[in-house]
Amino acid sequence: MNRIPLFFSCAFLFLLESRVNAREWDMEKFYAQIRSTPDIFTEIPFENGQQSDVIRLRLHPVKLVSEEGQRFDGLQFTVPRSAKGMDLVWYFNAPANWAHWYILPLAADEEMQGFRNWIPADVLYRDVDLPQEADRFRTLQTLDSENLVPGHTYIIWFRETQAGEDLDLRVKLCFSKPEEDWTHKNAEAALALEWQSLDIQAAHLESRGGKMLLDPAFFEKNYAETQIKSVISERRMTQQFPGGFFVTMETATPPCRTRPDFHELQKKYGPADFIETATQKRARALFDDPDRGQVDEAEDANPVDTHYYDYFAFEVQKIGDEKIVTRVRTQAVNFSALQPAGDEPTFEILGMKNLTVFYRKRKEVGRAYYFMEGPGDVLLMTEPPPGVYQRKNETLAYLGQEKWLLQSWSNDHKLYREIPLAGNQWSGSAKGYYEDGTLRWEAHYLKGELN
Repeated sequence: MNRIPLFFSCAFLFLLESRVNAREWDMEKFYAQIRSTPDIFTEIPFENGQQSDVIRLRLHPVKLVSEEGQRFDGLQFTVPRSAKGMDLVWYFNAPANWAHWYILPLAADEEMQGFRNWIPADVLYRDVDLPQEADRFRTLQTLDSENLVPGHTYIIWFRETQAGEDLDLRVKLCFSKPEEDWTHKNAEAALALEWQSLDIQAAHLESRGGKMLLDPAFFEKNYAETQIKSVISERRMTQQFPGGFFVTMETATPPCRTRPDFHELQKKYGPADFIETATQKRARALFDDPDRGQVDEAEDANPVDTHYYDYFAFEVQKIGDEKIVTRVRTQAVNFSALQPAGDEPTFEILGMKNLTVFYRKRKEVGRAYYFMEGPGDVLLMTEPPPGVYQRKNETLAYLGQEKWLLQSWSNDHKLYREIPLAGNQWSGSAKGYYEDGTLRWEAHYLKGELN
């Protein structure tokens, strides 16, 4: 398990049912109206035992709870008698502005827990998804059998969160034997969902590295497809936890047999998102493990520079007068997130790599690992020039001699937090402010930790 900067990694997951609270609309009244007019919802047949076909619906928004002006549509299904003791598994692809949904029994006197989580879709499926669709929400979801009664009817409703012209909804449902833990893999198997081709998956990932691998002028098709599958698998296996910790997996990768010329590859696809030279890699490895000692002679004699293109790490060696790609590794981390948006001084963070990079005019001018927060030391690989660097609503002023000032600003440009740093870590009096500029809170840090 590894650490990532807590300040930039905290996230909270709110279930979709909580997106609209009781003050905005009357849920009990809404449910009563749905139950009184069930025919407005399309019925999903289970003609093939416990499995539905892929159903394409055109949402026909119906105004319910009219005083609040909410618009809804959805579907209904009856649990087959043969599905006793089976979980509901379903997949849907909906317009993003209809991505608020839930389930309720048709019978008013029936109680159920309803949906409590979902599995975000990370690939495109045949017959359900279209390549390069924009503004869509796609997810897999399950519901335990204890919430479902064979022969009873249930309604899954969708709410329109903002106006839009896209009304195309695609769904597939089935009932399946319960799993101890529902994952992408077993949910896909239960629904008999098939992936679209891997070139489509690479495009869906917006992966320049995947596009490079799929170029037959440089790599074999089997090698490219294996690496793209590896990225999808690693993304699925990566989990983040409260407190800034995460678990991830990186797959061992064989060398590529084609050994393409990196200059030609770079000429066609442009420079990498991030480069780690053999010297930088060695320095980082020794920092992480001081007891490691010197690298072995083979590694020292054949240095490898790594060029990161989003999820793919192209290992490059100089052989004679040429630079040759000898291997392409994969990871769940997208290094293209480091690319600065403009020419102004900025800093970007790749939390799962504990990496902070500073830029001026889109060129890297500084690099640090384990920056700002403790515990532990900071590796300032390259010291950036003094000055102010910006990232979204934050500014980071480097004062020299490893001293900084981090300031956070509201959307209306009011300062609401500032934290001094010494030794490249939070150190000193951190302060938060009300909108009128008066002090809201104060906390003291030493070497990156609350003192």
